[in-house]
Amino acid sequence: MKIFCSTSNNYLHIIPIFTYLFNKFWGKDYEVTILGYNKPSTPLPDNFNFISLNGGDQQSPSDYARHLREFFLQIEDEYFIYTMEDTFFKAPVNFEVLEDLKSLCTPEHNIGRIDLTEGMSFRATTPYLKINNTQIIENLQDVHFRITCQMSIWNKEYMLKYLLDGFNPWDFEVKGSELAKNDGYRILGTHQNDKLAVVKNEGVTKNNIYHYNLSGFDNKTINELKQNSLI
Repeated sequence: MKIFCSTSNNYLHIIPIFTYLFNKFWGKDYEVTILGYNKPSTPLPDNFNFISLNGGDQQSPSDYARHLREFFLQIEDEYFIYTMEDTFFKAPVNFEVLEDLKSLCTPEHNIGRIDLTEGMSFRATTPYLKINNTQIIENLQDVHFRITCQMSIWNKEYMLKYLLDGFNPWDFEVKGSELAKNDGYRILGTHQNDKLAVVKNEGVTKNNIYHYNLSGFDNKTINELKQNSLI
């Protein structure tokens, strides 16, 4: 399943941290496509490639949804993983859970989005089904943040439904979630007190994109980031 990570010119300094942590905790054998505008000045690892959206013309944050929609309309993949560059992985990916979640990507489950992170833990859920040793849970139809940029498996058709003209990333999450209430699609995931596919921090806040959130990181990883001049 393809992995896409979006960014913008103001956040390019975060890309080296994202790529380092991805390769440490997910693996160098997995390909990732960065969707941005200006290409990062530092070389990307071999398993990363960069696609410049809208011919490199970033325009304004309110063009975020339109540019992503234009890109995803061109791909043939029915399901894919999408995240943003401020996802800071801090533990190895649980591939058993990830594969269990990926197995749900069939028409019979009517998936809109499958959260790979702790996001499901903060909203009303109900048990959906158990696969192997993984308890899958489902968001209720009327919860907030049915739409989120947290790392998730997306049904392309579902994402395109809410990538609306004029939406910046926050509109996509907030306004999109209001539109998505009771839309009939399933939003699935796992609970943080059970098993997560991905354990991560939101690496920065929009109030200070140069202050890195490394809470919960082990000393070894922090030292590696420092030794590689990433923080």
